Amino acid sequence: MKSVYALSLLAAAASALTFKNDPFWASYKAKFSKAYAHEAEESRRYDAFTRSMARAAEFNKMDDLATYGMTVMSDRLPEEISTKLSIPEGLEEAPAPSPRRFLAFLPLMMLASPT
Repeated sequence: MKSVYALSLLAAAASALTFKNDPFWASYKAKFSKAYAHEAEESRRYDAFTRSMARAAEFNKMDDLATYGMTVMSDRLPEEISTKLSIPEGLEEAPAPSPRRFLAFLPLMMLASPT
């Protein structure tokens, strides 16, 4: 599965794929029922998607125990993700994260921290 993402990224770079002719993008839109109001919006989402897939490929290189890839949020910009995942109305503050969730991200945090 990891090699599919890497090959897709290499193919995109080699053949200058766009949102109009990228089969990986078409499969993403079909899988998550994505539709965009106009070409400019789809082009922007495609750009975010390709960046997200590049990040996933980098994470896959660093971590053999997990597989990172396409999700429903792959066409979102980082600032949209943090906005969409903000504290729900009515809560004064976000609930404390569970220790299990923290431990799941610990390897990534360790890789990202300077040594």
